[in-house]
Amino acid sequence: MKKLDSAKVKILSIEILRFLKDKYKYRELETIFNLPSPVLNRYIQGNVLPSEERAEEIIKIFEERLLRDFVMKNIIVTGKEKIFDHSELLSNIKLLEIIAKIVFNKFIDLKPTKILTKETSGIPFATLVAREFSVPLLIAKERKEIGIKEFIEGKRVFPEGTYRYVYLPKKLISKNDRILIVDDSTRTGGTFLALSEICNKANTQLVGACFIIAIKETLRNLKKKFKIPFYALITL
Repeated sequence: MKKLDSAKVKILSIEILRFLKDKYKYRELETIFNLPSPVLNRYIQGNVLPSEERAEEIIKIFEERLLRDFVMKNIIVTGKEKIFDHSELLSNIKLLEIIAKIVFNKFIDLKPTKILTKETSGIPFATLVAREFSVPLLIAKERKEIGIKEFIEGKRVFPEGTYRYVYLPKKLISKNDRILIVDDSTRTGGTFLALSEICNKANTQLVGACFIIAIKETLRNLKKKFKIPFYALITL
């Protein structure tokens, strides 16, 4: 791991502790992370950086034991059809920032050169992920913008059989790019398939995809069809 990436891991662990400090008392954090309060306090105050090994352990514990619950508290799931309302989650910028940093740690070895998403609900999360990677954010839209001559289009098919196209200015993507598709959620996989079609038409490399929320069956089908790494924080 490069020094820069190592520093990001340490900073993420501190941001996680600061996030949790607003919700737990020190004695509770002691139990969760098996670290004494004075050590946790020094980390939270920024007086000391944890070692890379300890920082990774803090991140792992948070991701495996706590993160899902925090996300689920911001989601309302209704009925057997697993219809969900995650508008509260998309407005929780601090939580989205932490998730974006976790995505960075998971996909850093893939070295994406651009992040691709579709308007509109996926934009806040994708923006934060693009910022972590320090790469451009590409936004596919459902309409062609005036003044742009060439587009690459992807066909988004809906469960009832209807379809709609999404468009990306051709000049924004090239065959030398390494694309990471990022979206807030995937229900049917239609948006992902449209974005992957854009990558295919641009002859660019799709290196991975991540979602905050995914329907389990949809994610399983996508993994069968595409031999790339997928990450979904929550599966329903």
